Amino acid sequence: MARSAATALGISTAILQLRRVARFTADELLPPISKKAGRWLWRRLRALPTALGVGDVRAWAKALPGRLRDTVLASLYRLVQRQGDLVRRFAKPLADPSWRLARSGLGIRYLDAATRLERVRPRLVSRLMFRVAHFVHITTLGVQIAAGHTERSLQLARTLNLMHRHVVRARQRPGCHMYFEALFRTMRFDRIVKEMPEIEPLEDHYLNHEVGTAHLYALDAPRAISFLRRAIEINSGSYIDHRMLGRAHLVNGDVVRAKLAFHRSVQLVPATVMAHQNYAGRYDIQNYEPKPLELERAGQLLVYDNLGQFAEDLFLQGRFHESFQFYQRMLDYQKELAVGFVLPADLTRRLAATGPRFDDRKPVRLLPYEWVVQFGHIGLLDIYMKMAKLGMYPDANFVVLAPKAKVANADYLAYWDQHYTIVRDTALVDDLFPYQRYIGDNFMAYPAEGGEAEPWTRAGARAQVLWAEQKRAPLLTLADRDRAIGEKALAELGVPRDAWYVGLHVREGGFYAEASTGISTHRNASIEDYLPAIQEITARGGWVIRLGDKSMRPMQPMKNVVDYAVSRQKSTAMDLFLLATSRMVIGTTSGLTTACLSFGRPMVLVNAISNDWQLWSDDTDFITKRLTDRRSGRILSFGETYRQPIQGYLINNVVTHRKGYAIVPNTADEIREAVAYKLDILDGRIERPQRNHHLMGSYWREMAHNRFMFGAAHPVAPFLARAGSLSTPVQRLQPAA
Repeated sequence: MARSAATALGISTAILQLRRVARFTADELLPPISKKAGRWLWRRLRALPTALGVGDVRAWAKALPGRLRDTVLASLYRLVQRQGDLVRRFAKPLADPSWRLARSGLGIRYLDAATRLERVRPRLVSRLMFRVAHFVHITTLGVQIAAGHTERSLQLARTLNLMHRHVVRARQRPGCHMYFEALFRTMRFDRIVKEMPEIEPLEDHYLNHEVGTAHLYALDAPRAISFLRRAIEINSGSYIDHRMLGRAHLVNGDVVRAKLAFHRSVQLVPATVMAHQNYAGRYDIQNYEPKPLELERAGQLLVYDNLGQFAEDLFLQGRFHESFQFYQRMLDYQKELAVGFVLPADLTRRLAATGPRFDDRKPVRLLPYEWVVQFGHIGLLDIYMKMAKLGMYPDANFVVLAPKAKVANADYLAYWDQHYTIVRDTALVDDLFPYQRYIGDNFMAYPAEGGEAEPWTRAGARAQVLWAEQKRAPLLTLADRDRAIGEKALAELGVPRDAWYVGLHVREGGFYAEASTGISTHRNASIEDYLPAIQEITARGGWVIRLGDKSMRPMQPMKNVVDYAVSRQKSTAMDLFLLATSRMVIGTTSGLTTACLSFGRPMVLVNAISNDWQLWSDDTDFITKRLTDRRSGRILSFGETYRQPIQGYLINNVVTHRKGYAIVPNTADEIREAVAYKLDILDGRIERPQRNHHLMGSYWREMAHNRFMFGAAHPVAPFLARAGSLSTPVQRLQPAA
């Protein structure tokens, strides 16, 4: 399940595993003399609270009066969330050693011996060895799940299923539950549905929840409703089951029952009424204080939130068309909510007091703080405003909610004061926040005719193409104050005053603490592959300034190269200076390049890979990572890669791999060649080939079905000559099941 749904469960997987392992240890593994101690441990762990209401907490919480019970459950929700964070931090150091042991020759031989003995069945020895193997296996699996290692968890779950298939079929604890939990946490809902395609009388609350949710994502509403209702029968105090039941009713087209289920979920944990637009918001749900309006209309408002959140979950699973069908339902529902809606006069008056840009004669459109929580998301304000100026949004007061704690780069956001009403006052942000359901805009979906919304990035890419065709100027210009700050810092970095320099950004996973097998690792690259390109720049007399953040691996010392990302001069203001003054920026599909567009700087983008349409300007040249069919080894053409359903898979590295494809980075020579090509264009040595050039013509014919994929940018001609697969017939492609 996606991140915030996992947060909504309110409990770390590791705590559940500790409980299950303790019970297994007490009942099955320990000799009789130790069972008393084992059972004591089980009783202690059983007392740990969970937001799903498992264990003793559920029993005594039910006896409390309604309001007190809700307060207690909300407090437990916050407590367990903190416990979960602690356990996850504890599990991460254990993940690599346990994985190496499980994959070592010793571990494999032991599992093989245990399996053989289980078949031969000499009494005592085989039973003990089997149980030890089972214990080690599920413990290792629990550690990997808690540490967030997706593919490792899935591999161990598959091995568990092969070795102990009878346990899974018999739905026996703890092996069966660990297997299903691993599938659930790795979003293998299809496998869960395959394992349990029909309704079964399960007595375990959490297993009903997992299987019901899996059928929900399979869009099988009747079975989802059956399993989730059974989960609620076992534990009526589980707010997340009511939430998922409401979504199942939405899938079934029953909005009335969905509202009732959502309303009940908020009665159980009121803070979960918090509005949702995008997981990027990193909502602090456990500390949210609901407004009376939200509690009164919880069921009605949460229909909007859950249509969007369910659409986003499908999007993260690479299910493009289904996702945007639900996004369209979300946008249609917002229109229904907005009929007759008027922002309270008090809020309008407070907005007018924020500055002269606000015009109380115009309507208000809210851009929630998802638009400011990341550097690149602030860059999306550039595209939104271009869309507004091109008439793609009606004229309005465009209000950005920007509480200080959420803003990724306050200096960059300050540049947008000239185009938006930006609300930084926390109290006003909190008061406006619930109204995004009525008048909020997101960067996932743009309204379209018919039953499927248009991806917002495709609409934005269309706007960028039109902006280029009309030869409109960039929206931002570097302020004199920031220029002075930047020039001073540049001198401290040792760059001569008259030198020209190139900004270099190579995406790594450290900034978001990505796991080595995470969903976005395919967007990363190795700085070593850029060394020939760096040498190309310095050989021409230029300097290279590496951009990024302090989590990046330090670069090796090189002449005319500044590792600014890890330097003392690193600052938010200096970031903007370098983006606005570099002769060009070498980047990739990351937020930094989106921000760079605001200042209109030339870019050459390499190692590009994304399911989103790119919002690139006509002064951008690019090369992409290649997608290969792992079964045949064939390189897919542009037209195949950027066509649904394959384009949708590219949101998630794990999904791409599961579907049978591998992503191949650009070589060091390809990167050097692209950089040299861009420098030659800037130096006037060559002209960029036009569309009637045979290479460009071949590319545009190949991309005729998806011509806005890369915005107004141009592919690097030498890369097209190297690719050699642009004319591969799409009909030959057979996506993996």
